[in-house]
Amino acid sequence: PVEGAVWAALGDLERAQAILDRLEVEVGDVWNAPVLTIRTCLYRAFVHLLAGAHTEAVEVLRRFLPRLAQTSPTIFVPIPHPRFDEVFALALEHGIEPEFVTTLIRSHGIPAPDGDLEHWPWQIGERV
Repeated sequence: PVEGAVWAALGDLERAQAILDRLEVEVGDVWNAPVLTIRTCLYRAFVHLLAGAHTEAVEVLRRFLPRLAQTSPTIFVPIPHPRFDEVFALALEHGIEPEFVTTLIRSHGIPAPDGDLEHWPWQIGERV
């Protein structure tokens, strides 16, 4: 239900942020709801990317992903949006929990976003 509200609000990024703020307060500590916390982190970073606020997206990832990797390194998280590939690419580009992010990418079979991505965990590498 909350995810639907976030996507309904994506035309209004301030409203989407307010929904995520409320969800973060309701979820509380990462130890209590790791799946919902990961989703909230991904949505918040994605909304920042949509708004062109890359620095803020990186800050969200730096804030949440280390705690999530520590508390839930093997959790299977349903990834609800195909464009989260951009969020994962940003985390890898900035060296934010690369092992955890790579695990999420591989466990979900998330394809790389468009572009030349040096840090993406490609299944097959090409040497020139």
